Amino acid sequence: MQTVREFAKKHRRSDETVRRWINSGKIYPAPTFDGYQYLIHPSAEKITNYEKLTPSILLNNNCKLLKRIETDGKKQKPQKRTLTT
Repeated sequence: MQTVREFAKKHRRSDETVRRWINSGKIYPAPTFDGYQYLIHPSAEKITNYEKLTPSILLNNNCKLLKRIETDGKKQKPQKRTLTT
């Protein structure tokens, strides 16, 4: 794992710019915060064309949340409703 400073040197940017990228979610895989500093995986890269990405790029294809989003929740089991008086 590398620190923000090491990642910034690698990409020739300032520490503050890298922190802005982290806060806006532009580094994938997402850095972890250990209570004192962010730790960034060595294979992490800045996502370019962030606005054009689809959720399927960032999420696993077997993700239940992604399936619910794609189907708009239409394939849910019908729920029994009981009237309470």
